[in-house]
Amino acid sequence: MRKKRILFFDHTARMSGGERSLLLILKKIDKTKFEPFLVTPEDGPLSKEAGLIGIKTETIGIPGVVLERKRTETSIIFLLFSFIALLPTVLRLVLFIKKRGIDLIYTNSQKAHIIGLFAGLFSGIPVIWHFRDILNEGYLRKLVTFLGVRFAKAIIAISKAVAEQFVILGRTNKRIKVIYNAIDVDDFEERQKDSKTNLRKEYKLPPNSKIIASIGQIAQWKGQEYLIYTARELVKSFSNLYFFIIGESLFKEDDYKERIQKLVMEFGLEKKVFFTGFRWDIPGVMSNIDVLLHTTVEPEPFGRVLIEAMAAGKPVIAFDNGAASEVLKDGTGLLVAPFDSKALVNAVVMLMRDKEIYKRITEKGRLCVRERFDYSVLMEKIEEILE
Repeated sequence: MRKKRILFFDHTARMSGGERSLLLILKKIDKTKFEPFLVTPEDGPLSKEAGLIGIKTETIGIPGVVLERKRTETSIIFLLFSFIALLPTVLRLVLFIKKRGIDLIYTNSQKAHIIGLFAGLFSGIPVIWHFRDILNEGYLRKLVTFLGVRFAKAIIAISKAVAEQFVILGRTNKRIKVIYNAIDVDDFEERQKDSKTNLRKEYKLPPNSKIIASIGQIAQWKGQEYLIYTARELVKSFSNLYFFIIGESLFKEDDYKERIQKLVMEFGLEKKVFFTGFRWDIPGVMSNIDVLLHTTVEPEPFGRVLIEAMAAGKPVIAFDNGAASEVLKDGTGLLVAPFDSKALVNAVVMLMRDKEIYKRITEKGRLCVRERFDYSVLMEKIEEILE
C-alpha cells in the first residue's frame, strides 16, 4: 500500500517554539504510513535538523517584503500586494506537489497557512492548518478565520485559547481540533541528565546562587521586561538571586532587545541580569535554573517552555494570559495577573522561602506533563487527522 505523502510547510527555517514542535512531529510520525516532505523558504536550523532525521527537505523562496512584515503592520492594501507577490511562490509549490505526488499539505505557521491554502486549492488536494497564534481582533483575523473555516480540511489549534478565534456565532466549527503541544518526556529527561551545561560556572556565579529565568525568543509580546522589573525589587532582599534572559530576537525585534538591555543598565543590574542568546541545550538549561518566569503581555497561544519546565521539575510563575491557565492547572504552576510586577515578586519570594510549596508544585508538574503533554498523546491524535 502506498504511503500518504505529506508536504509540511513553514514560512521560516529559524527555530522557535512552533518549529521545535514541528520537528518533533516529523521525527515521531509513523514512517510506515506517511512519507513526509519539509518545505521552507531557505535553509536554516529547522531544515538542517529535519535532514539529520531523514526528512526530505526543499527550499521554495518567499518574497522578503512578505516574510519581514509583522502581522500587526498589515493593511488591506498590503494584503492585496502580498497576494500578487506570492503567486510565484504558490505556483512553485504547486509544481513541487505535482512532481512529488503530494496527497496533503500540512502548514505550520501563519504565513504558511495562507500560501499553503492557495497551493492546495490550485492543486486540488486538502490542507491542514496547525494553528499556533492568537491574532489581534480586526479584519485580518476575520479574513484568516473565514479562509480556514471555509477551505481548510482541518485546523489543529494548540489550545482552547487559540481555538476560540474560530468560534462563529457562538459555535465552534467541527473542523477545529484542539491538540496541545507536546515533548518527548523520556528524551527530555535523558538529555537533561546527560547535559554538561553549567550556567553558574559559565557566568562565574557563587555556589549558593539561585537563577530566575525567562526562556524563549526575545519579543515585545513575550514581556521579558517584567523579569527586569522583578529583578530590580528582589535584589534588594536576596543577594544570591541572578536573572537570565535566555533566547534571541528573531523576527524584527532587535529594537525591543536593545530597549530591555538599556533598562538593565538604567537599573544598575548589569551584574545581576544576563542575556545568554539562543541556547540549543534547553534540557540542560532547565536543570540549572530554579524558577521560570513567563510574562507574555499578549495572550499566550500555548507556551512550550512551560511544559519543558514542568518536565525538568522547575516551578513556573506565569501571567494568567491566554492558554497559560490551560497548561498550569491544578496546582502545577503559579498564575498571577498580567502586568502585575508586585505579584511576580511575591510569588518568587514565596518559592524561595517555602520549600514545601516549591516541592509540591514541581512534583505535580512532573506528573502532569507525562499525563497530558507527552508526544504519544500528540501523535495519536494528529495521525488520526492525517488518515
